[in-house]
Amino acid sequence: MASYNVYLDSNNYSHGYDLFNEHIPSGTAFAARPDELCISLDEEKNISYNIVISNLTNNTITPLDKQIIGLIASFGYVTTKQLSEMLALLGCDKPADKLLNNTERLRRLGVIRAFSFGRSRDEKCCMQVFTLCKNGSEIAKATCVNHSYNIMNAAAYPSDVKRVLARNQGVLAFLKSELPLDWFRINTVISSSDISDAAVRPSFTVSVENEVIMYEVVRRGQFWENQLRNKLSRYKLLFDNFESNSWDMTCFPTLVMVGETFEHSRMINEIAREIGIKVLFSDDLMFCGKNFYSSVYGFENGTQQFYLFESRPRIEE
Repeated sequence: MASYNVYLDSNNYSHGYDLFNEHIPSGTAFAARPDELCISLDEEKNISYNIVISNLTNNTITPLDKQIIGLIASFGYVTTKQLSEMLALLGCDKPADKLLNNTERLRRLGVIRAFSFGRSRDEKCCMQVFTLCKNGSEIAKATCVNHSYNIMNAAAYPSDVKRVLARNQGVLAFLKSELPLDWFRINTVISSSDISDAAVRPSFTVSVENEVIMYEVVRRGQFWENQLRNKLSRYKLLFDNFESNSWDMTCFPTLVMVGETFEHSRMINEIAREIGIKVLFSDDLMFCGKNFYSSVYGFENGTQQFYLFESRPRIEE
């Protein structure tokens, strides 16, 4: 059984948030783009572990810093905006512009690393993305934050990073929504003991309104169509043999594929029909503002059909 992680417990995100009146952007920031790179915003630092220990013991690493490190450790990659929203839901109201003071100091201390997306240092977007350095992972371990660390996180493909960021956006939508969320899991393997290849790792899974929903975030990176065919084939094997699932679930889950845009969801739908698996859909902007309360849809005879959550936000009553 995995160790408890406070940052992956929905009960700890109990402070209010007005999702219904949240601004809805005109386009998604997390769509994969051709010729895009992860552009590092930091110079390489070689700070000894003894200095890290000293920073912990003399309170150079503050309680808020430890929360920031814990969140990055738990979610892998986060933007400044996502960090700000997570902290607000945890009860620490830290606007994104003021949060930058903390993240810049943690970068100088060699605890976290920042990067952006673009074609070169001279041609990059303004969004900052944070991930842990080795020393940051050690601090997370010392503060009992169960997580996995990969030293190559900072060298990942942009499409893989954006898949994680879109996943975070989906998890945050549930946490901000005031829906009756029982739990959420991220990147947790579920398999069937009857079939060896029936194993998948949904981007995130939620239990809400007495229903379990598995979300699979899809980005248009290299070879994405073949990768999607392979994954959907494994989902089909799992669902065809679900009685022996490793999560011991008795209810059958709903699988929702998250495309970059509505048109991307149409492309995913064609591949799902090819595999012969029934899925529903969402896309990045459906996780924003009031869109979220009707964020799941299907395609019936080529037209979009929305599914509504039964619970409604308090702001609408």
